[in-house]
Amino acid sequence: METDDYDLGPFWAEAKRAYELECEHSIDLGSGVQDPQTVDQLLELIQSRGTEFETFRENHGRLWSKLQLFAEPVVAVGRLTGEAFSSIDGIGGPVGAILKSITHLVSAAAHVTSAYDWIETVFSELQNFSDRLRSHVRTTITSAMRRIIIAILAFILRIIGRSELLIKRGRVREYLRVAFIGKDQKTKELLDNLNNVIANEGRLTLALTHEKTEQARDLAAKSVEVGQETSEKIDGVQEGVRNLANLAKENAAAVQEIKIQQIDRRLLENMHHVLRVGAVTQTDSWYSLFKRNLLDGSGAWLQKEEFFELWMQHHAPILWVFGGPGAGKTMLSTWLITMLNKQFEAKSEIGLATHVGYFFVKENVEDLRNPNILFKTMAWQIQQVDPLFRRHAATVCEFDRKTARAEDTWENLFLDFYQNQDRRAILVIDGLDEAEPHTQRRILRIMKDYVSSIRAGRPARIQFAIFGRFTLRAELERIHLDREEKIIEVSSVKNHEDMENYITDRVKNLLIVKKMRSRKPDGPKEAKKFARSVRQRVLDGAAGVFLWAQLLLDQMEGKDDRQINQVLAKPPENLYDMIYSVFKRISQDDEVDKPTVNRLLAWIAFAKRPLSFGELDVLLRSDFDATNWFLWDHIRGKFASIFRLRYPKYFDPDAKVDEDEDEATADNDQHDEQGSHPVTSDADDDDNDSFDLDDSSDDEPEEDATSENGSDAQDEGTSEETEKYEAPKESEADQHYSWGQKHTIVDFSHQRFRDFLVIEGDPRTRQKPPLPVGIDTQRVEIEIIFDCFRCLRASLDNIQYIQNYVAYPAFHVFSHLASLNQDRLDEKTHVHILRELYWLMHEENGCRTLFAALEERKNGECDVFWNLWLANNRTTSLLQRWFAKGAMLECFQEDERTWMAKAASSVPQLLEPLAMAAAKIWLTKKSYKDLAYLDKSEFQVWFLKGYRALDERGHIAENLANWIHARDLTFWRMQADEIEDLAEWANLEKTTHWYTGVGWIIHEGPRTCSARAQELLAKAIDLDPTAWVAMEATARSLGDDDRELEEAISWMERAIETLLQQCRGTPLEVDSYLLSHISRWKMDLGDVQAAHKIAYEAWTKAPTTLEALNSYIRALLQIKEWKHLMGILEYLNETDNGYGISTLVKFFSSSSLVWDVGPACRTCECPLFVIDALELALQDVENSGDKSTLISKLLHFGDFYHDFYDKNDKAIRWWEEAIARIADAEPAVQRQYVTEKVKYTNKLAQLYFDEAVQNFEAHIRPNDAAIRLKQLALAVTYIPGSGEDVFDYYTPGYASLLYGRWLREYEKAKSSVWRECFRARILEQINGLDDNDPTNDTMACQRLAVSLFQADDEKRASALLAVLFKTLEEYIAERARLQIAGEEGGTEEGAEEREEEPEEEEQEEEEVANEAIEETALKANEATEPRDAIADIWDGARDTETSISQIDTEVVIMSGPQQPPSIKGEDEREEENETGKPVLLLESDAWSYTCDGCGYDAEDKGTMWFCEICFDVNFCTECLEKAKAMTLEVRRCNPKHCWHQVWPLDESKVSEIALEYTEGRKVKLRVEWLEEIRNEWLRGSDR
Repeated sequence: METDDYDLGPFWAEAKRAYELECEHSIDLGSGVQDPQTVDQLLELIQSRGTEFETFRENHGRLWSKLQLFAEPVVAVGRLTGEAFSSIDGIGGPVGAILKSITHLVSAAAHVTSAYDWIETVFSELQNFSDRLRSHVRTTITSAMRRIIIAILAFILRIIGRSELLIKRGRVREYLRVAFIGKDQKTKELLDNLNNVIANEGRLTLALTHEKTEQARDLAAKSVEVGQETSEKIDGVQEGVRNLANLAKENAAAVQEIKIQQIDRRLLENMHHVLRVGAVTQTDSWYSLFKRNLLDGSGAWLQKEEFFELWMQHHAPILWVFGGPGAGKTMLSTWLITMLNKQFEAKSEIGLATHVGYFFVKENVEDLRNPNILFKTMAWQIQQVDPLFRRHAATVCEFDRKTARAEDTWENLFLDFYQNQDRRAILVIDGLDEAEPHTQRRILRIMKDYVSSIRAGRPARIQFAIFGRFTLRAELERIHLDREEKIIEVSSVKNHEDMENYITDRVKNLLIVKKMRSRKPDGPKEAKKFARSVRQRVLDGAAGVFLWAQLLLDQMEGKDDRQINQVLAKPPENLYDMIYSVFKRISQDDEVDKPTVNRLLAWIAFAKRPLSFGELDVLLRSDFDATNWFLWDHIRGKFASIFRLRYPKYFDPDAKVDEDEDEATADNDQHDEQGSHPVTSDADDDDNDSFDLDDSSDDEPEEDATSENGSDAQDEGTSEETEKYEAPKESEADQHYSWGQKHTIVDFSHQRFRDFLVIEGDPRTRQKPPLPVGIDTQRVEIEIIFDCFRCLRASLDNIQYIQNYVAYPAFHVFSHLASLNQDRLDEKTHVHILRELYWLMHEENGCRTLFAALEERKNGECDVFWNLWLANNRTTSLLQRWFAKGAMLECFQEDERTWMAKAASSVPQLLEPLAMAAAKIWLTKKSYKDLAYLDKSEFQVWFLKGYRALDERGHIAENLANWIHARDLTFWRMQADEIEDLAEWANLEKTTHWYTGVGWIIHEGPRTCSARAQELLAKAIDLDPTAWVAMEATARSLGDDDRELEEAISWMERAIETLLQQCRGTPLEVDSYLLSHISRWKMDLGDVQAAHKIAYEAWTKAPTTLEALNSYIRALLQIKEWKHLMGILEYLNETDNGYGISTLVKFFSSSSLVWDVGPACRTCECPLFVIDALELALQDVENSGDKSTLISKLLHFGDFYHDFYDKNDKAIRWWEEAIARIADAEPAVQRQYVTEKVKYTNKLAQLYFDEAVQNFEAHIRPNDAAIRLKQLALAVTYIPGSGEDVFDYYTPGYASLLYGRWLREYEKAKSSVWRECFRARILEQINGLDDNDPTNDTMACQRLAVSLFQADDEKRASALLAVLFKTLEEYIAERARLQIAGEEGGTEEGAEEREEEPEEEEQEEEEVANEAIEETALKANEATEPRDAIADIWDGARDTETSISQIDTEVVIMSGPQQPPSIKGEDEREEENETGKPVLLLESDAWSYTCDGCGYDAEDKGTMWFCEICFDVNFCTECLEKAKAMTLEVRRCNPKHCWHQVWPLDESKVSEIALEYTEGRKVKLRVEWLEEIRNEWLRGSDR
């Protein structure tokens, strides 16, 4: 045996052990029995197994012929290979083992009915593998070939063992007369393993060929030196070698091209989840920002560096670029990223590709200083542009452990890929010094180990470019990476040109320079002279530090030449002094309030996330009613050098808005909150002349508390029925700034400012004299905590703008608390914090402020809240430590200490007040005018459920720990008694609001709880006749059942009437929302005109409210007002919803009417703005975290695009993503979409087929669509680039039919090849015709007809359809007979009675089918090898309109079909046994295929055509002509497809299959017809 085969022994031994474990016996036949080595010896051995086998050959001649044909190549392999295969490491030869396993298999079948037939089927399938061995015998047996042969023999052994096991377990009938290999899950896994071995050996052979070619090329090159006299011969040798090399290269390229075409969609989706971290978007945002500020010519000096050139030539693994703070390192790294991307984007040839990843480390952003996120982000960037890396990354991300830590991600994603690929990656990391020291060391150690491996011989295909401060030198020394590394330092000499370009650009744009240039005649000359002088002086002083130049130039903005000269007279010498001068200048500005500035700096420096201006505005108010008049102006003006502002989308802070226009849009534009009026630095003084301070005409009269009017008002407010609505308090301070201003993110313009403040804020590190402006780092966290508590306490008094008060403190005050060292706090501070915590966690108002942070719920607040308090116990553990100390402090009252002690020992005790607050929010209200009724408290109910599930230590069940708001906020699984139990827990008074709250939530639960909901709501109304919310819930509970719509309308009208009487002029005036329900119910009742009128009224009241919008659009769809509907969509597209997206996007992301608006789009020439809105809607849904809804939207949006825009690209992309997400989803979501997965897999297969045909006709190679179609069709794992060497087995799915058709018609494949695609499906469908289950007869006929059409067997397919449509002929005849009978009898009674009979019969059939479903489901649960119960139910259930492709689900979810129960009647069974003819029981509507164009059936239209390619697509003649002309309202078919006419009926075709067609829709099939087709496909014979 060759040394290369050293592992064949263990490989075969493992296969033998696996066989013996599965069969539960040794493969040996006992002592004294020799191993068979020939076919004759095999027969002798079988016949020696007992008396029942003595005549085995005579009794089972067909089986023996099959065994003999199979065994001959196996024996031939043993003979040819001699000793190499006769004994492998002393464990026995493979050939003998295979023959002995056959003996065991035949022996196991002795007493099992039908087992011999099944063994024959198994070896018919194994014949493919035996034939492969036969072909290998005819070739030279190389080392690679030996490994493949052993792999095939091992596979055969395992399959035989698997077959024996199934016989012993009585599962033969499960696979009898169907395709076994690839269908059974175990055989699929074995086949996958075999194919991987074959593919790997093929790749190895290709690689060795390439290596030999390279060696030949080198030898030829050396031969040139021999002499000129042999040049012609050498040239010939070289030409031959070049041709060989080119051929090998083309082969390698072709293999790689195919490999990148396909990646399992499930793996892609999982990779998306793992790698697309939040830092991806942030990194792209920072890069875009820096790139916009990059000047032409930047980085030129770096290109001149000798070491940079070596690095660019791949001679150095790491490029180190160090510089001081503000030296322009980030802009330099941005230039490098841009340059590399531009340089390598054109070099995308396989083998030459280099791809770039980049990351910006930011000290104050947690995600941007995490080492694992750093590598994941760069991996995500590379996979976006490198398909080969994408494939690798998708495979790696399948296992969480491979990306658990930064080291794992680096090794598995980067090292493993690039050491085996002729590709390169460049990873650019900017600001590594801003990471925490331990993070710096982890990354540097990774780089050190990588450099060491390169020096040890590993290929250097990954390069780094690291930009940072000189402080990184110390870390390099610490890990001993500094000894041989060369570092490029950023100096004033090197970056002089970049610096000069930057300063020139800034100086040219100074206001004074622009004004000087405009002066005639010598202005331009003077301006140029002045600008040059300024540029030179700044350049001289900057010493290569960009930030120094920037800060100095910032001081010149808005100044004249004299003032600029003063600035330049004596500028600070270095950056630290420059920053000090900035803060010194602010300290000397009397207009600046120093305490406010100090708190502003503290918050921006130490906040756990970047803050919005609106949050800062609230946090900085000493008095919450006081207005920060000039904060915005100062941040954009006096503090502009310090801060960077990131504005929200669509907000332009410098935009000028006319006063009239601003006033007109104030009420409509949801971007700007009501009453907001932005203040700009440029005051409008046009009306100063009329602004007379002595004019008292505008003065408001002073209110007299004892005035008559005041007294009257007092009296009138004594009852709830007549009280005037009092709007929530609105502070003028809260209204001062606009929505855009409040949502602007404020951060430091450079990290160096924070560094300076931290250094100068600590007396131990301070380098400069203290200034009035700065931070006290020893007190900053404490002050931030106190600010948080101040805002939380003030929040409930400022409901209108509460988010700016609570959004940050409610979630992050605990993080700041965790940073404090309790032992170092003085007692006063300790007590102060504990009192605030006691108020927050114990008092109702404190707990309510925490729930108030959930108001907007657009950024996952509910999920954060759930994790903060229930799913994770970090916060509760922190609070327990604080309360444990508080319980021992005498300064607290006894009841306070008692509660603190309980809270410290029990998490449920700690959270009980929070849970009680949730219950009160849910069940108590001030009145039915309470704004709290705008939220029905669904989250609070779920919080109570989670709270009740906690144990003493705060742990919660895994299913609740993974609760997601967008996915799980429903109550359809929560019964009424559980909801009432949650309400009873709080022991609150059962008021009208209590009953309303409980009744509302129960109404959202299962429909079986509707009666209980209505009972509770009735109690609420009895207690308070103004309970309009209870009336609304009653109406919706009745209306949702679709059976009591009139009563529902009556209740809703009563609710609206009560609402308008009680709440007119309040935010609770939501009658438009209620009207939309009435419109929908009117529509359901058929009153279209009234529905349209009410919907229009609702929409005009609230044109952007989704419920009213849905109602109105539904009404327009009903009356087909397409142009008006498009006008509505255009209006919605131009209307912003208040969060940076259009109302149309929100409508698409929330509504189920997307597909319905398709006809309007088609009529109006398919506007592109609709598709853009769909794309944004998908992003909106994805951001919500609701994976199930995202899947649904992807599927339905794909339908919309395909059906109405007549295009496939986006439909394919969306459907592929949806199927990938289904595969990656949790089991509940997978079950939810199991039918859709099959349906859209079929749709994709059809589009792939059409695209493959189009590519074929356009001569496009490789044909990517054909490859994707094959991937869908295969039952085994697709291995790109494996060619014809691997064994392909196909699913019984629809994709297999189309791929078989492709192979036959376009690839011109052999019959034996393309027919394999049909075999599994057709055999299963034939079984449906002669099994004992009448409920699947109709479906089996329908599906088999489709398969035979695809298999080019039009004759048999037509016969099956003729049998189906014979039921229509019977129906017409029966109806005519009944009509005549009724006329002759003079009454209709007899006819009516006769018409009832089929209905009774159908009911009986339904009962039988239901019993079958229950029985099959029960069997599925009791099976030895569990299967998906849903699949078993489908095996026994009748096909329905809603699950037309259920038979195809077996390709996805089943390892093999369970044998359906025998449920035919005794008479039918006896009839079949007596005649020997299979009897079909067809459904009464077997013929009722409806036209996919007009919806009519064959009887209505007189004709019916079947598409031979599309799944279940049928047309009448009229609609078929429209389909061919592409004028149908909805695209259902490709006009290039083929169609077959099935009605009117061709009587002659019925007799081809049916021996007898009796009354009652019973069809006796011709046995010879059925057996002929079964044998043809079972044994693979050609027609």
